Amino acid sequence: MRQPDGRWSETEKLKQFLLRDFPSPDGRIILSGKDYHYLARVRRVKAGDVLDAALPDGSPARLTVISAEENALLCGVRVEETPAEQKREDGGPLIILLQAVPQPAKMDLLVRQATEGGVYAIVPFVSRYSFKAATFRLERWRRIVREARQQSGSPVATTVEEPRGSVDEALAYYREARTQAAARGENTAALLLHEKEKGADGSFHRALAFRPDTVFVVIGPEGGLADEETADFVQNGFVVINMGPNVLRVETAAAWAVGVVSVTAREFAFWKLGELWKS
Repeated sequence: MRQPDGRWSETEKLKQFLLRDFPSPDGRIILSGKDYHYLARVRRVKAGDVLDAALPDGSPARLTVISAEENALLCGVRVEETPAEQKREDGGPLIILLQAVPQPAKMDLLVRQATEGGVYAIVPFVSRYSFKAATFRLERWRRIVREARQQSGSPVATTVEEPRGSVDEALAYYREARTQAAARGENTAALLLHEKEKGADGSFHRALAFRPDTVFVVIGPEGGLADEETADFVQNGFVVINMGPNVLRVETAAAWAVGVVSVTAREFAFWKLGELWKS
């Protein structure tokens, strides 16, 4: 909520501002254009304000507004740490969401929620039951990611990959990413979330028990994936997991799946409750 002076309250303050460029060697940067409009006009920042920020490589920083001119902000940038590692600081895996494209409004919400949930990459693809007039609004999706990261404070540099035009192309992306992970000595898990119990014999705990570094998650569009598309994913090593008795909207299913994977993986140490009770 805005205060009487037009400024935002503490609870509504920007969690972090994502810098599009690196500062100069003397630690300064000039923000103009859309960045100036957002900070000066929308957020009403002024000289002396200090904001949490992130560099293009994900490094956390502190942004101090030195002066506010008519169309530009002169800011000082102090890097807080060395460049952030790709791996989640909380010990969780990188989550890559392979999402069959739904209706535009649902995809927009899905991208926002996945970003807030800390997804590492979103890979849109077209399946048989994808929205017939599906359009790849890549720049819009990436803009939504930026806004969501700034509002949520997510340290994960979520990206939206170039859309894939078919399940085969989505699988090609997966195989390449899996090969690259293996070359780095990393383990991967691949999950396909399904609303039907038939063929869904996997479980999150079993699939994540070996603590993979990267988890690929597939979510179908409205109406789900065709049987042969599901079979293609299974043949490539995906484990089918039932999402429960309720039928979820596609945007809800994506957020639900990301949350379950993230929490399950991070709470690995608490799974063996019997041992904890004995202690």
